[in-house]
Amino acid sequence: MKSFKSIEAVLAFLLMIAVVFGVWHSRETKPEEETVKDKIFSVLAGFDFRDPESFSSVSQIEELGEKTVPVLQGLLDSDSISERWAAVILLPRFAAQNEELVPSVVSGLTKTLDDHDDTLRMLSAVQLASLGEKDGIRVLIESLSSEETTHFGEPPELVRERALIYLQHYTDFNGTSLSAWESWWQENQTGLFWNAEKKVFETNQ
Repeated sequence: MKSFKSIEAVLAFLLMIAVVFGVWHSRETKPEEETVKDKIFSVLAGFDFRDPESFSSVSQIEELGEKTVPVLQGLLDSDSISERWAAVILLPRFAAQNEELVPSVVSGLTKTLDDHDDTLRMLSAVQLASLGEKDGIRVLIESLSSEETTHFGEPPELVRERALIYLQHYTDFNGTSLSAWESWWQENQTGLFWNAEKKVFETNQ
């Protein structure tokens, strides 16, 4: 009987330790998560379309490291163009440093390929292309028909002009017109493959 009571006492003590540790751990981690989120939104609040230079402060979010990834993933569904932009710009940078993040980042960015904003759609496409996702090339070609001006840059330029630069950078084709790129895509999309060493899509031809 004494032995049984001793075991009960030990179990009760261990349970108390577990509860105390759990409370302490939650107090330690929750403020940290809230602090990271607060810092991110503090930077985002400083973005101003009247001052393109203000967007350079996005580097302050990058400096916070991978712990920002969950918050950034959530921003992909934000109603704010600047918040979605920050997520599109930063998530691939973390994925490039940690391959384990690539699947979730690719999944998130794929959603923004249907963004109503031409600039964000084009930027999402190039980010996916930089990760070896062929669908990014398809959307970059579609962006060649855009008449919109890009956001977030100085001086501003047409979305289609920037898309062309990215297409020529990430493929082995140097077409200059929408029709030329559409023909190239129809002929090569099936056999297009990613050369990870050169960071470029190549054809079998």
